Amino acid sequence: MPSIKEVNYFIFCYAGLKFNGTLSTHRHRTAVTSFKRYGALFKGANEAKAIGEGSINYIYFPEVFAGIKELIPDA
Repeated sequence: MPSIKEVNYFIFCYAGLKFNGTLSTHRHRTAVTSFKRYGALFKGANEAKAIGEGSINYIYFPEVFAGIKELIPDA
């Protein structure tokens, strides 16, 4: 797990959510909005059996699952 638990990457990239006050200030500070930065969160995972992150808000934005499948087909 990355040090940031809820990175919310797929919400901002695939659900079109913007920094407009709809999320808490904490989520604004921890949100990852580029794939390069998202990938860097898992750089040390190497040969781990499982890697991931814990953005629970994905369940409220079903469109993010298509994005996950597109960018990480084996997820």
